[in-house]
Amino acid sequence: MKYWFTSDLHLGHEKVAALRGFPNARKHDSVIISNLLRYLNSGDKLFVLGDLSLGRKMDVAHAVNMLRPVANLVGYRNMSLVRGNHDPISQWSTQQLAAVFSTITDRLDMSVPDMYGINVTMSHYPSARMVEAVKVCGTPYGVSSNAFDEKVLHGVTVNTDKDDVHLYGHTHDKSPIYRFCPSDVNVGVDAWNMKPVDSETILSVL
Repeated sequence: MKYWFTSDLHLGHEKVAALRGFPNARKHDSVIISNLLRYLNSGDKLFVLGDLSLGRKMDVAHAVNMLRPVANLVGYRNMSLVRGNHDPISQWSTQQLAAVFSTITDRLDMSVPDMYGINVTMSHYPSARMVEAVKVCGTPYGVSSNAFDEKVLHGVTVNTDKDDVHLYGHTHDKSPIYRFCPSDVNVGVDAWNMKPVDSETILSVL
């Protein structure tokens, strides 16, 4: 059994698909789902750190349908969602998402067994320490326009202990890690060539 992490799938999101160089959302979604099915195995655990889709009713329904084969592969109990800013918190959304995710939350803290017991915090958003570091070091090149927008991040940034690893998405940049915040790892698909990343690989970049 392996632990896998990903974020910002944006399934069915035409604008994001175009920004990522795909001719349409159908091709974009096919690549993302194919990569999940290619790398994961039965019994593996998958943590999706937010932004499954654009967030409208039809978008959520599309994302759930696309993810059904992944849930069937790894097992329903092994799929967890940490909601992002494009994941509605409404009852209808939660009911739909529960078809493929056994856990739906806004933050998840756990000790990952194959990360030598390191405490891991999972959030869609960059950590409070990273937000503060960006104010000093400057916004990294290539991040999305609202990646460190205080209006977006107000009340949702996560405080973590200095020794904790923080996994996040949201920024859409292609760098998984920055020297000014070495314990924070971006698991978004933009940083990992549209693929999920496992705990062993995360350890290798820390």
